[in-house]
Amino acid sequence: MIQDYQAALALIHGRPRFGKAETMTRMQALLTLLGNPQDQLQYVHITGTNGKGSVSRMTEQILSAHGLQVGLYTSPFIMRFNERIQINHTNISDDDLVRWVQKLEPLLAQLDAQVTGGPTEFETITALMFAYFAEQKVDVVVLEVGIGGVLDSTNIIQSKLVSVVTTVAFDHQKLLGNTLTAIATQKAGIIKGPTHPTVVGRLPDEALQVIDRKTKRLKILDRDFWLEQVQQEANGNFIFDFVNQHGVKLTNLNLNLRGNYQLENSAVAIMTAQLALQALNIDLKPAAVQVALQNVTWPGRFEYLQQQPSVVIDGAHNLAGVKGLLDSLQQLPARHIEIIMGVLTDKDYPAMLMQLKTDPRVHLTVVDFDAPNQRQVVQPNNLETLVDATAADFEQAYAALQPLPSDTAVVFTGSLYFISAVRQAFVAKKFSKIR
Repeated sequence: MIQDYQAALALIHGRPRFGKAETMTRMQALLTLLGNPQDQLQYVHITGTNGKGSVSRMTEQILSAHGLQVGLYTSPFIMRFNERIQINHTNISDDDLVRWVQKLEPLLAQLDAQVTGGPTEFETITALMFAYFAEQKVDVVVLEVGIGGVLDSTNIIQSKLVSVVTTVAFDHQKLLGNTLTAIATQKAGIIKGPTHPTVVGRLPDEALQVIDRKTKRLKILDRDFWLEQVQQEANGNFIFDFVNQHGVKLTNLNLNLRGNYQLENSAVAIMTAQLALQALNIDLKPAAVQVALQNVTWPGRFEYLQQQPSVVIDGAHNLAGVKGLLDSLQQLPARHIEIIMGVLTDKDYPAMLMQLKTDPRVHLTVVDFDAPNQRQVVQPNNLETLVDATAADFEQAYAALQPLPSDTAVVFTGSLYFISAVRQAFVAKKFSKIR
């Protein structure tokens, strides 16, 4: 019997990462034993190669600023596991997590004994989330897809206020396919019918064609809604106007997120929130949107850990993410940029490394790190022809740069698991050279 928080986490993380077959059978069986809590909730469902976490956070922030109780489900966590399940910016408590794992433990044992095998780690967490949010009677759940869409555990839900596809690019090809059309088809699986409201960001033509065939209620960035009068303040915040085709105009919005890619994400989030509120018969309030965006935070996405000289972390974990990072690096006035990167082997890391080197200011170091679930990390000693330097870990790489010249910025990037470790070390002041 699970008795404490660490034992609860051990049970969750001890579940298999993948099932014996890609199917919804395990997820449905577990939820049936729980009384199908997912059927008691309303959802905004968000998928995409990149940006889905940021859009989820901003959408949740806008909806909660309108007085709603909003559940948020995202992955992975950056600082602590409980971040993955939140209500109005407050993480699930340790006690509630333990309580629900105690309820799940015998159900998992029961299903483990069946021929189909028991639920995976992600299915277990997702079921816990549904049960907790149903118990707490939240008004809306902002639900981030894990991978893809069609067979993602979150796609067990049938009724949705809005579906969102933020971006479509190459990632997880072994699971989703080797073409943009195939990847888009997987992500479009969260769209349940031709009358289902759907919002999309800037998609490649072949991906947009797939989405367009799935629903007639499609809102497309730059066609149906857009940003105007974009500028960046000295503190890094973006100021802009949001406009849509129906005459809605929100002026002088102030976004407390730094990466250039967050402009597109914020536009998608505002449009998504407007449609969700409309479905709930609530008017979009400009003042609430302003408050939400001005106060939003999302760790690990072009986040400054230190100013003067700048230290930034950004979870650019695939080639599209690296391109977004490079665009955002134009914000940095530094003459030299030291990039310290930890990356997984299942990514197109040669292309990612070469892309980073296109900025002449960049000096690139690749390091090893501990990844969860036996994920394979690119070994630095195999990359000497592609990078400028290697190091055993990020602490060693960062220490070698000290003292940092005033005209140099440091950017940690790559896997979100790597970014999580870096941020935790900075917050805990584990680096001896932190100013």
